[in-house]
Amino acid sequence: MAHTVCLERQRMLSYRSDPPTTSGVYEQFVSSKGITKAVELTDDGVKVMWLSTPEHRRGKVLMYFHGGAYVKAALSGHLEIVHSQAERCKPRLAVCVVEYTLAPTECHPFQLQQAVSAIHHLQRVKKIKPSEIILAGDSAGGNLVAAVLLHSTLSHPRVTPLDLEEDNLAGAFLISPWVTFSLGSPSMTRNFYGDYLDPKALSRAALQFVNGNEDSHSTLLKAAPESWKEIKTKDTAIVAGECEMMVDDIVQFADNLMEHNHKVALYIAAKEAHVQMVLNRSLKRGKSESEKYFERWLDDRLEG
Repeated sequence: MAHTVCLERQRMLSYRSDPPTTSGVYEQFVSSKGITKAVELTDDGVKVMWLSTPEHRRGKVLMYFHGGAYVKAALSGHLEIVHSQAERCKPRLAVCVVEYTLAPTECHPFQLQQAVSAIHHLQRVKKIKPSEIILAGDSAGGNLVAAVLLHSTLSHPRVTPLDLEEDNLAGAFLISPWVTFSLGSPSMTRNFYGDYLDPKALSRAALQFVNGNEDSHSTLLKAAPESWKEIKTKDTAIVAGECEMMVDDIVQFADNLMEHNHKVALYIAAKEAHVQMVLNRSLKRGKSESEKYFERWLDDRLEG
């Protein structure tokens, strides 16, 4: 009974409504940490919010896309994860977080266009090479990172092409990516009591996000394995929790990528739920095994 109550509380945490905007979370976070607020706008108004100063770095930039089923703002736990990496790795790493527009205010592929705009901002305004940019995201943010990778080789007809100037991104790290809106995989039932996600809430969010525009750039599991053959990233890592409801879909997605890419790694964190590293940070718990893996992977990219 206590375990069930705990899970229900975590479900509520996952879909709470406050604070209402990611920029609001950012402002509260930097104030609490004594970080200088640094927000830049891309040419089309997308907010790129810095958690460390890119001018002082001597390495790479991590661009992060938060989860929340495309309908919820970032949690402080999202910012804690990436800020801790900036602190741990400085001056080799600078970190920024992108505020994309939530559904139903805007629907797919609007968020993909915003992600492309943010990457181009780093290149053209900050003069950061694609080979110095690492993309990372969790859940819906992982979906968005995967959509960017697919867009890099198979352009979405309604989105500006991703111009990496014949270069590759330094890497992409996908944390429990939301790769399909179907609820039919065995782990959706098998892990229902081991995870905190609410399938009905996921379905509602998916309808708001795609709004009749579902395609392989929104439902990444639908993209044929050969579609991933020429994605423009040097390395890709995918993390899932053993006890999360999405794990079977994520494994299938990773298999699709691995079919034509030898630089794709899959890590299944034992006894972990969906996006456990963010959950642990939000609940002030210890560092998860998936976060430790993220750190090891980042260290390898920074040394390369």
